[in-house]
Amino acid sequence: MLLRSRGLVSLLLLSSLVPLQAQDQSTPESKDKNAEESKKDAVSDVKSEKKSDKKEERIEVTGSRIRRIDLEGPKPIIVVDSKDLEKSGAVTLSEALNKLTVASFGTYDYGSGYGVPEGTQAVDLHGLGEGNTLVLLNGRRLVRDPSFEFVDLSVIPTAAVERVEILTGTASAIYGTDALAGVINIITKKDYDGMSFGYSKTKARFKTGDRDQFYVLAGSHGEKTSNIITMQWDESQAILAKNRPWYDKDYRSIYGSPMSYESASGEFVPSASCDQEKSNGTGTFCAYDYWDREQLQGGWQKLSMIDDFSYRMTDDTKLNFRMFVAKKTARTRSRASAIDPAGDAYTVSEAAINANHPEIAGGAAAPAYKPDDNNNNENGVLVQGRLKDAVPGTATDQTTFSTGFGLTHSFGSDTELEVNVSDSRIYRSNIWTNFLDDVKFRKAVFTGEYDVLGSAPKGDIQKYLLDVPDTDSSSAKSAEANITGSFNLAGKSIGYSTGVSHIAEAYLNHAPLNKLNAQVKDLGGGGGEGDRKANAIYGEINVPIVSSLEASVAARFDDYSDFGSTLNPMVGLQYRWSKVLFARANFGTGFKAPTLRDLHDQEARYYTSFTDYKKCNEAIASGNDEDATRYCEGSQNAEIRSGGNSDLDPQKSTSINVHIGFEPVIGTGLSFEYFNQQIKDQISSVSSDELLQLEADGRALPKGTAVIRDETTGDVTEIVSPTSNLSTVKTSGLSVGAYTTYQFGFGTLSYKGDYSYYLSYSKQKLPGGKYEQYLEESGLPRWRWTNTFGYGIGSSQVSLISNSNGRYQKSNKAFGFVGSYTNWDLNYAYTLNQSFDFELGGANIFNQGFPRDNSDAIGGGIGGPFYPAIGPTLFTRLNFHI
Repeated sequence: MLLRSRGLVSLLLLSSLVPLQAQDQSTPESKDKNAEESKKDAVSDVKSEKKSDKKEERIEVTGSRIRRIDLEGPKPIIVVDSKDLEKSGAVTLSEALNKLTVASFGTYDYGSGYGVPEGTQAVDLHGLGEGNTLVLLNGRRLVRDPSFEFVDLSVIPTAAVERVEILTGTASAIYGTDALAGVINIITKKDYDGMSFGYSKTKARFKTGDRDQFYVLAGSHGEKTSNIITMQWDESQAILAKNRPWYDKDYRSIYGSPMSYESASGEFVPSASCDQEKSNGTGTFCAYDYWDREQLQGGWQKLSMIDDFSYRMTDDTKLNFRMFVAKKTARTRSRASAIDPAGDAYTVSEAAINANHPEIAGGAAAPAYKPDDNNNNENGVLVQGRLKDAVPGTATDQTTFSTGFGLTHSFGSDTELEVNVSDSRIYRSNIWTNFLDDVKFRKAVFTGEYDVLGSAPKGDIQKYLLDVPDTDSSSAKSAEANITGSFNLAGKSIGYSTGVSHIAEAYLNHAPLNKLNAQVKDLGGGGGEGDRKANAIYGEINVPIVSSLEASVAARFDDYSDFGSTLNPMVGLQYRWSKVLFARANFGTGFKAPTLRDLHDQEARYYTSFTDYKKCNEAIASGNDEDATRYCEGSQNAEIRSGGNSDLDPQKSTSINVHIGFEPVIGTGLSFEYFNQQIKDQISSVSSDELLQLEADGRALPKGTAVIRDETTGDVTEIVSPTSNLSTVKTSGLSVGAYTTYQFGFGTLSYKGDYSYYLSYSKQKLPGGKYEQYLEESGLPRWRWTNTFGYGIGSSQVSLISNSNGRYQKSNKAFGFVGSYTNWDLNYAYTLNQSFDFELGGANIFNQGFPRDNSDAIGGGIGGPFYPAIGPTLFTRLNFHI
């Protein structure tokens, strides 16, 4: 629900600051089935911090702002503790979370090709998009990446993490924007005395891709003060394709050197003899093997630090300060630049052919000369191939910085006031190295100054290579005040929380004009700046209806300076049949504000190719065969204008979750969950082809887009396609969890299993379009299953973990499916004493081989969310404690 009211917000903000009369709140005795061990630890920590009146301190649970004695909240949470992280052998949080079935479509790595540091990572909960999951650090927002508008999980030092709490389903009623798919709350260690340091090594089985990690953790905990500092160094080597056996070493690209030209017969032919040729439906080309130097992932280094300091001023008042800093650098290279006639449309003039290659001009395969509108309509012939000496790359440096101050004050009963302010920033510089100056090089190829058709290139390629710098920055400042407590009503203790918040965000992207105007080959867009402010008021109550039934109701009103206001409610019920069986049900709505880049990115212009469906249909209807051939079979070209759109609406979501838990004995239980989620008005850009198809079908174009035609000829002269509210995604499914622990005289056996199964996953690409099913397509399996088997005796603990994924269709659907797949991880941990412990383990220890997509020319389908390019690995970790 969108409103346009500023006065209402001001009134609500003032009213929420009035404290409510509160009395002691009774807490139901209950246990979270998803995280038994983590809850015991957390409750133990809380009980150890008692005030002078011996009253237990209440804590905030992910998914609720009402403070509680234990970790039982209105929604079930999934907990990954520090031991789980260590057993996974993961270098980053994202890699550890990739093993969870709730990350049903895996986690994603983004690299330098997107203008971000290599290894930028995010989690996709329930396949609803990485940017639709809110990431918190100790319950507070982190600044989002200025390019992708999600939090890069790779910058968080894993050594500082005590546990990660994951909540699925929308939580905008509690946290506001971004919590459409769920919330990931990273909880760091606290109340630590002493010093620890450790080193871990991850060894890739296939040569390149090794990783190193070193950390130091130091802390002190006294009666009034507590301080803990964590510093961590991470380094990841580049991964070369030639070292990965699943890539097709016999594969050859059709983009080689010397280049091929279009002959009068319409097929491409090599301009000179080749070491090896390759043919397809468009002609014959010099083949090229780029795997020898291809990087599947670039290398990166990271230094990060977290400092958490607290000071208890009085028994009732506590101050807290947190600082987080991460410095990340990456250097990468790509494959040599290719010239593609469908996209680049490079031509060599007839005059250059006659001067440099009379053997071509007078040969059997005469060139197909056509007017080139980039060169005053002089005749030229299209060419295709690769520039072996033009190898682009990137050099990226990024700093993430966040500070936060907090004050917590108790008013004598269980009523608490918490005030927090924070400031988070990202600064990034990126240099695109060795990219071609498209304007100068296109001219040099046309005139023959740089001869791409000779057996050896003629000319100095360095004259046309550029280093193109751009910079990004993003900042988020927030202030929040929250009161939580309880009061008695009709003999019932009702828990409540109410508060206000203020957020100020800004971003800046500076790109040079040649990049903005698409004058650099394979680069374009970027540039822009914007800022906004948002105020919010929220409230939540927990009401015990009867002894076995309680209800939770929450609502949040957010008012943004750039698009208006939105109100989001959430309702939850929890019913307990007995001490061993309970059920929860939740319904809520959510929103995600348009990102600042979506709103404010500068306009970028470039040429695009498309089919003019409207003119094609008109030609067929009129029986004009010449126009039918031109518009239906040939491609048309026009300038497209893209960029931000100030007239965007927020993305909106609805979420239903039903959870049943059964624990007949402590340490053994089952859980079942049904989820149903929908996100509509997702923001993206429409392709030129999609816009022209909409136009031909007589359907309304998305707001802010346009197809502009010549008034005389009716041909497309310009396409306007900024970011727009477009698609809707719907998903539903089931999750099942089981766990047990049993002690014998010869040790302890344990088991934990998690299974997720999708009932549906469909998308509506464009407004008014039909919904299409995407399950088992594009690497999206219907199910995932993990099993962890543990055995411990004395100081030793062994864990065997299976990770299974369902089938999905190959790149070419005619080839069928990539089959279901299971790999196994193994971990052994040994604790010598309180001063030393170590772990040894590996991922995919049996090296079972990855499922191959043989419809992919490179035999790939590997390196995505489930099959990381690093392949089977071994890792070891040493920890020392002083």
